Amino acid sequence: MKHSLKTVNILRVQAIVLLTWFLASLFAVSGHAQWQRAKRVAVYRSPQRARYPALVKGLDGSLLVVFTRQTAEQEAKGHGDLMLMRSADQGQTWSPARIIHKSGLGEPRAAGTMTRLNSGDLILPVAVLQQRQTTSQVPVLTSADSGRSWKSLDTAFDVPLDWWVPRGKLIETDNGQLVMPIYGAADLEDLQNTIHNCGVLRSCDGGKTWGSFSWIARGARSVIGAASVSRFSFEGPSISVLPDGRCLNNDADGPGPVNKGLGAPQVLCRLWSSDQGRTWTKAGAVDAWRMVRHSDDRQAHTVGQHSLGRVG
Repeated sequence: MKHSLKTVNILRVQAIVLLTWFLASLFAVSGHAQWQRAKRVAVYRSPQRARYPALVKGLDGSLLVVFTRQTAEQEAKGHGDLMLMRSADQGQTWSPARIIHKSGLGEPRAAGTMTRLNSGDLILPVAVLQQRQTTSQVPVLTSADSGRSWKSLDTAFDVPLDWWVPRGKLIETDNGQLVMPIYGAADLEDLQNTIHNCGVLRSCDGGKTWGSFSWIARGARSVIGAASVSRFSFEGPSISVLPDGRCLNNDADGPGPVNKGLGAPQVLCRLWSSDQGRTWTKAGAVDAWRMVRHSDDRQAHTVGQHSLGRVG
């Protein structure tokens, strides 16, 4: 019973994070931007595993959340289901969860990847981790009816990584190109040592073929502001396009440290791009999450980026 209550508490925290992020972004007040908890809502209670959520607002105004659910049997086998829930009242109440992607071959994760395109269609890259998470496949799901039905695209990827997963929302450019943030390992040895790299993939045909890869940050390397002898692994990218056209790479995740075990020092960092993500500044550490309101006072952005596992 204690395990069940612990799991419920974890899920409540996930729900709070999701809804606080969304409601705070909707109701940001003028002046200095601040994050405030709007309301505590438990989206889904699970007796076992329910994690890796992605939240989006559909064209019909409803909120949709996708997450990975695992029964005890599925967790033992390394399998899982991708679930979807819907709210028609700004997150106050939620529909029953339903399966939109059932995987008998691995554990599906869509951590933050669900994105609404300018057309109103939803696109959902999914990482399916297999063989004790040593291999990965990436199906891409789409929906033209605000998540009521889904289809899987016939995709092809050109990626210079042996193991990789998508992370964070996609960016859609003015000319319709899609940009997918990803991270992964160059080879099995790097994967075993948790030495990861971040980059972006591009698609010009609605998400069917992906290539034109650009590096964001490569491990194991130093970070401006951290100890000069330290080397870091870069994971969990999330990209925002700022009002001035620059790209900001930021993230809220905290991966396991590299080669040092749990509890090893980690940092948050940020990177900038002024050429649509083709080249990026060197990773710079920041002390904590911050909020920036631009001079036109139109939009607030977080500028803390990713927690990075330490190599040494």
